Amino acid sequence: LAAREYQKSLQLEEAWIGQGHPVVEDFQKKLSQSDGWKRTAHRPAADALEESLIHEKEGDYLLKLGWKDKAKRQYDISLSIEKQVIGRDHPMVNSLEEKIDVAMASE
Repeated sequence: LAAREYQKSLQLEEAWIGQGHPVVEDFQKKLSQSDGWKRTAHRPAADALEESLIHEKEGDYLLKLGWKDKAKRQYDISLSIEKQVIGRDHPMVNSLEEKIDVAMASE
């Protein structure tokens, strides 16, 4: 069920901002990494990363609606989960931090 929802979300992102957009590519990468984790013994970590991805996508949509404060809260939840699961120095964490900085700096 979750995989179908992620695929729908990815299709919406592709339609909204284009297939080659960095946000779409980042989402595709995270989705493929999450799928790989699910097939291993790391199920609790994969579940946590899926939860993180959901919060990140909620932040994206809230930001598109102009609700910057609500978006920031969702991004912060996502970032906190990723830091706990994969560590502060992981490239995915760094990518999300950069995305949040850019999103919060924009009007």
